[in-house]
Amino acid sequence: MIYLYRNENGYAPCDVSTMNPDENRLFADTSNKIHGITRGQEEAMLAGSLFGWDIPAAKPWMYDENGTPRITQPKNKEQER
Repeated sequence: MIYLYRNENGYAPCDVSTMNPDENRLFADTSNKIHGITRGQEEAMLAGSLFGWDIPAAKPWMYDENGTPRITQPKNKEQER
């Protein structure tokens, strides 16, 4: 389990992490809920911390309520063909 901080590159290890991934996910989900962090925000922060904060994947609105990336349609008519 890791800590992510908005607009900071990389991540920090979490000192309460266990060897059980299910326990870690439950703890992360509970902590995020308490702090009002959605799954989309979590995914956007992970992408931003790893690949830069200016990419589309670092924007929370690019994810649905389950943290799944939204599929966007091309805006240029030439790209639709």
